[in-house]
Amino acid sequence: MAGLLAGCLKVPDSEKIDFTTLVPPDRPNWALACPPEECAGLAGTATPIMPLTPDRLAALADEVIRAGPDVAFLGRVPDRLQYHYVQRSRFFGFPDLVTFEAVPVAGGAGFYLYSRSVYGYGDLGVNRQRVQDLVGRIAARAGQK
Repeated sequence: MAGLLAGCLKVPDSEKIDFTTLVPPDRPNWALACPPEECAGLAGTATPIMPLTPDRLAALADEVIRAGPDVAFLGRVPDRLQYHYVQRSRFFGFPDLVTFEAVPVAGGAGFYLYSRSVYGYGDLGVNRQRVQDLVGRIAARAGQK
């Protein structure tokens, strides 16, 4: 079923996200979480620093994200630990894109998590809730509180 969910969505080369220059949409249908000090001016949530290698953190996060309901893996950026997913809404099947990237930081690894709606203007807080939930689940999976 998950493969069918992704069927019409692919990650084009232009969708490879550079979080250092990210300019989010001007609509309120997105949410962002970043390593501490990295979300300045973007209204994002800080993610915890994990005492893991970026590769290990990326593998744990991939497991957590793929375990969510109606999630399909879209692809990975080859030269980075950046992964793209689509998650469909429960009732209407609207797609939201979710991007995760693990990065090295002092003390271990940090991560970016960006969720945004493909369609529409607002999202009733769905993307913000998804990001907060995933940050908590990734931290728990990595043994952090």
